[in-house]
Amino acid sequence: MKRKNLNLRNAFILIISTLVIVTVFNQLERKNYQSTIQQEYMDSVNYTLNKAEKFINENPDTHVLQFAPDVSVILIEEGTIKELNQELTSAGLSTFLQSFFVNSEDGQEFLDNRAPEPVYFSYQDDFNETYSFFSLKRRTKAGFILVSKNATAFEGYLHNKELLDFGLVMSLITIFFVLVLFLNKRVFTRISQMTELAYEFSENKFENSIELQSNDQIDNLGIALNKMGKTLEATSLINTQERKLLMHVYNSLDTGVLYVEEDFTITDLNTIGQRFFTSYIKNDEGRFGIDSYYESLIFEAWRTNEPIQVEIQHNQLIFDVRFIPVEIDEKLKTQGVLLITKDITTDKQLVSIREDLITNVSHDLRTPLATIQGYSEAIKDDIAETTDEKNEMARIIHDEATQMSQMITSLLTVSRTKAGFSELNKES
Repeated sequence: MKRKNLNLRNAFILIISTLVIVTVFNQLERKNYQSTIQQEYMDSVNYTLNKAEKFINENPDTHVLQFAPDVSVILIEEGTIKELNQELTSAGLSTFLQSFFVNSEDGQEFLDNRAPEPVYFSYQDDFNETYSFFSLKRRTKAGFILVSKNATAFEGYLHNKELLDFGLVMSLITIFFVLVLFLNKRVFTRISQMTELAYEFSENKFENSIELQSNDQIDNLGIALNKMGKTLEATSLINTQERKLLMHVYNSLDTGVLYVEEDFTITDLNTIGQRFFTSYIKNDEGRFGIDSYYESLIFEAWRTNEPIQVEIQHNQLIFDVRFIPVEIDEKLKTQGVLLITKDITTDKQLVSIREDLITNVSHDLRTPLATIQGYSEAIKDDIAETTDEKNEMARIIHDEATQMSQMITSLLTVSRTKAGFSELNKES
């Protein structure tokens, strides 16, 4: 029977799980680094805002200051918007902020919001130009100060980080895929073949064997499996022959054997046992298809865990039936009852004949012995007075003794014939 090979699928599951773990850790690391860079940007924006506020408060007439070249510092007074950073290199960002952001819904909402935290914005204009920046605003006596730090480098980092992560994941996929193909060819396929062969061995199929490819640990396992197959084949052959011999002996017994399990199911019986079961035990009137008398004896043997022996007569036949509890587990719990049946009709008849023979022989010997004893006492006591009377008594004693001798000779002839010492001369 062909069994499905799950090794390749398990390997792919392992690959996917590994990639998911790598991706999760990479995303956590990316977020952590992104948070760090973002915090640096926000600190820079906050520092610039504090610096701008200080200068404006101390020098209200100053309109152009020097700040970091990537930070836009816009002063929003009533009706006017001015760029205060004379070192600003990203004029496009300042122009975008003054012409679009300040007048947009996001810009107005941001300016109206009293929250002091920096906010990240990213827009794309009609010319596909992207403006990404962190902004922080503060109201002063002179008006709103809007500080925005160019986040192009930040966006570039995120983009490069995504490309790097994608390349890393694709590299891992490639490496794992090549590794899986290698393992599938050199390990998984061969182990699958060995697994199939082991299943065949369990089903007593020993025709196939493992073909060796190289001298490695997998082939050493294959060699051991081939040797095990040869050993199992020889052992199976020996067991089969022994089983056939035991079954032949088992079925050749003149004693019936039946095994009844705990639920009164008969699971094993030999030829004589089958005949006895069919003729005498099987009965639809019982709860388990067994005659109620036998059912009660089986239950009693199982309950008491003691053997029971009874003589049962069916018609003119007499059977000796033994009910033996069987304990087949280490807890000594009765698992079933073994029925041993033997036809003892002939044995009973022989015992009866032997008893009749002893009775008849005793009776036949008693009469001549009494006669011999009586006449011998008459001769000894001189009851017979004449010679003729004595001769007559002696003749009677001789005749009775001769009859007894013939009877004993017949018994000895029977014994010799039974022992095989007599030869019969047969004639038509």
